[in-house]
Amino acid sequence: MKKVSKLESPEPTGLELPKEEKKKLLREALGVAVTIQVGKLGITPGLVSELKKQLEKRGLVKVRILKNYLQDRDRFQVAQGLAAKAGAVLVEVKGMVATYYKHNIRNSSEENNKR
Repeated sequence: MKKVSKLESPEPTGLELPKEEKKKLLREALGVAVTIQVGKLGITPGLVSELKKQLEKRGLVKVRILKNYLQDRDRFQVAQGLAAKAGAVLVEVKGMVATYYKHNIRNSSEENNKR
């Protein structure tokens, strides 16, 4: 298993964001709290379902990966696997917290109505 340094980003997942959009999402993520935790049971269908629901509702979700699940797993690979299962974009992995984004037509139309 390849170790990834702090400065090195994980391999691309196929769903990439333009640089400006990623910067915007990272700024937004500062105010977002962690709402899902990957515990000792790992990535279950229920966890994936909950992530999909929250992404549909909010568009931007943070997930904490607990150390007891990681043990000998790579946090970047765990985060990318969850992104693939949820059909989301992995925006960032910072420490044990992964930030996910999914473009939501409903949320973007609400933003446009506010302007």
